[in-house]
Amino acid sequence: MTRLFVALDLPPAVAAGLALLQPSSCAGLRLTRTADLHLTLHFIGEAGVAPMAQALQAVRAPPFSLRLAGLGSFRARDGSHMLWAGVEPNAALLALHEAVGLALAGTGFQPDARRYHPHITLARCKPDLPATVVSAFLAQSAGLDWPELAVTGFALYSSITDSAGAQYRREQWFPLAGAAGKI
Repeated sequence: MTRLFVALDLPPAVAAGLALLQPSSCAGLRLTRTADLHLTLHFIGEAGVAPMAQALQAVRAPPFSLRLAGLGSFRARDGSHMLWAGVEPNAALLALHEAVGLALAGTGFQPDARRYHPHITLARCKPDLPATVVSAFLAQSAGLDWPELAVTGFALYSSITDSAGAQYRREQWFPLAGAAGKI
């Protein structure tokens, strides 16, 4: 069994731009590597790659565009923070999220009961990180203007966590209907 998730890849230029918004590295802060920045559609958890990949073959959705919008922070129950870049409300993204969840349901997958909040995790912060780091990160949100991103497919990823953080590996890419390229 492997720890799996389904996500949208980001164009390298967008990932590089997001990395510039990450706080400076300091104790209590773990930055997401630029190459690992993605927009999660569903976290699956421990599962076999082959049955999940087979189920995802059934997803049918047209290509669409989305736009990043703002920066934010989630506070976890333990007091830690997750710093993220948000996404403008997008019906096509929500429809793809739902289609992926429905395709995985036949495998016994149970989607998260919480409302889907699309975001790109930029950093994870321990509870003792100075609040000024989080507030300085959030202050960058004003004036950000991102181009539209073409979404032409999604991917099944595996994740292995070690002392350096999560290591992601793309297991399989799934084109959306009519999509010729990859993002």
